[in-house]
Amino acid sequence: LILGIEGALLFLTVVCFYLGKKYHILKQVLIVLYIVTMAVYLIWRIGWTIPTNNVLSIILGIILVLAELGSFCLSLVFYRMF
Repeated sequence: LILGIEGALLFLTVVCFYLGKKYHILKQVLIVLYIVTMAVYLIWRIGWTIPTNNVLSIILGIILVLAELGSFCLSLVFYRMF
């Protein structure tokens, strides 16, 4: 059965989940990788994808970025708690 890239990513996610439960250091490494990749994404999102067509699109784009920043902060709180 060939699952493709989706199957490989799902398998890798499940393996990392169980290894993270067993080895605390791996969990910390995964959290750091998440923070780094999310920071790169947010920099790209803020710097290059805010629409500039008109005032309404700029305002809505900024609201969306603020929502993404909020979800990033909430995920950091969640990871810190558990």
